[in-house]
Amino acid sequence: MLPSEAENSPSDLAKLVQSKQTKQARVCGGADHRLLRSLANTGAEVMVTVPNSRLHHMAEFKEEAQLWVAANVAPFLPATMITHVLAGDDVLSSSPGAAYSLVPAMLNLHAALAAARLDGRVRVSTALSSVPLAPSWHAGVAGHLLRFLSDTGSPLFLKQARAREAAADDDAYAAMRALGFSGVPLIAAEPEGLGGAVVYRGHLRHAAGGGGGRRSLAAGTFCVALQNADPAALQAGLSWACGQGQADCSAIQPGGACYRQNNLAALASYAYNDYYQKGASTGATCSFNGTATTTATDPSSGSCVFAGR
Repeated sequence: MLPSEAENSPSDLAKLVQSKQTKQARVCGGADHRLLRSLANTGAEVMVTVPNSRLHHMAEFKEEAQLWVAANVAPFLPATMITHVLAGDDVLSSSPGAAYSLVPAMLNLHAALAAARLDGRVRVSTALSSVPLAPSWHAGVAGHLLRFLSDTGSPLFLKQARAREAAADDDAYAAMRALGFSGVPLIAAEPEGLGGAVVYRGHLRHAAGGGGGRRSLAAGTFCVALQNADPAALQAGLSWACGQGQADCSAIQPGGACYRQNNLAALASYAYNDYYQKGASTGATCSFNGTATTTATDPSSGSCVFAGR
């Protein structure tokens, strides 16, 4: 079943605005094709939402997810830089009847993206107002959700008020640790009061060190080299990225902050990511003949800072 025009009305996940810590981005309903077309070739990141009302059918029928991706994601790439599909909006709190359909729907969406060879570019996630603690009934659902996010390298979007930012993050991580998934990245979202709009501030936090660092929302995905890739293919990809691909490879020259002697994968990761971050808005992909993949985990280390952090 294809989306109806009734889904064109934006939910309270209405838009992203630009600030000191964000790149320009938008969140819109999947059926809002006019908005998706208007964002083509703008460099704006786009997150496409699936209404809560569609989760049950999408969970039950794989074809539903395939048709939805074919209608609302695939036709707009690469001109419109869609980075995430958000399945539902605060399902555990606002639509408890759809809670058990959330993760199955996300699995089918991920499979549909993979079948369309888009899973390396578009991640599947959802937005919650909190992470429930056990032994509540929806903690089981949250556990399955966090496992999915962990397996696919996707972040969790947490809706919160600025006044409770640190406390909400800490509460969320405490719940995630209790459920055994403290490594899932967390992106904070803040209600703006603009006609129900939500502004996703551009930072992502990791549990390590009690709160971790912040990096731009655009860095929801990094492009890194596969550790088991063929060395000759990696060298070819590295040479192309630093040459024709016009990546800035100065940091991986001897003496540079990211130079790693005898670690071809680390050098290629830096070059791949620099190319990907600079060109994603114009259709650059993270493939490099099968030697690269995207990840939500920040590969930066010490003074070696990857583009997009």
